[in-house]
Amino acid sequence: MLSRRTVFVVGAGASVPFDFPTGRKLVEQVLSILDHPSDRAFFEAYFTSEQLADFRDALFRSGKNSVDAFLEHRRDLVDIGKTAIAYALIRKENDNKLFSLDRENWLRYLYERMNCEFERFGENAVSFVVFNYDRAIEHFLNTALCNTYRKTAEESAKQLSGIPIIHLHGTLGPLPWQGQKGRAYDNSLTPETVQIAKDGIKIIHEDPTGDRDRDFQEAKGLMEKAEQVYFLGFGFDETNINRLGLAKMRGQGQRPVFATGFELTASEIARITSLSESRVRLYENVDCISLLRTIVAW
Repeated sequence: MLSRRTVFVVGAGASVPFDFPTGRKLVEQVLSILDHPSDRAFFEAYFTSEQLADFRDALFRSGKNSVDAFLEHRRDLVDIGKTAIAYALIRKENDNKLFSLDRENWLRYLYERMNCEFERFGENAVSFVVFNYDRAIEHFLNTALCNTYRKTAEESAKQLSGIPIIHLHGTLGPLPWQGQKGRAYDNSLTPETVQIAKDGIKIIHEDPTGDRDRDFQEAKGLMEKAEQVYFLGFGFDETNINRLGLAKMRGQGQRPVFATGFELTASEIARITSLSESRVRLYENVDCISLLRTIVAW
């Protein structure tokens, strides 16, 4: 059981072991979807061929390695863009991947470290600040609790209510145990499932105050109160570094936060270190499971 206040900040790289794409890969998959006749037919029920062609060509020629970053500047294409993101990511929801026994499955390792009596599971002093749309963390934990302790999804949800999981840019919709209009964690593509997922997605420029601002404030508060903070698969985009206030984060004193630096060059690590005013300590070529096994103080 985790007794030290711990925050995991989760980026796209952390979902790669579960077959979700990074930003660049998502761009590739969206372009492929729009080029495939059977997939394109789904979109043609809602958008004209001209609209789809304009979106596809603009995204391809934008030079952006993230659909989200592209849509931040092309607000006229947000509707198509969110539909395409939802369609592409729903296809990746797969329990077999999520519960895989592969070495890279860091969620299995984390769950083992959270082990305790069912009635105390919600007392684990852990929080998740998530930049991804996927619902892998909450679905894994709820499903694991149900099967470990022979509980219902609703009973497990009550325990998880004590563990903050903040999605700063929305999710692919609520899970069935999270409320009305919940969508199962699976790859069913229907007009209804895509609409639910699309409605849950928030592009950076949408709602810059209100709920989004409150989410960032809550995330910063958790990080400032934490005894340890770890970034998993995080890209350290300058905008996100600034919005999280890493360089000015209070509470941690001069203690650094730790992060995976998988496939980052020395120059890129130096840039991130500088942007965070040396608050972030990156471990070159360390992935999520390696950081959990060798760096995290359990």
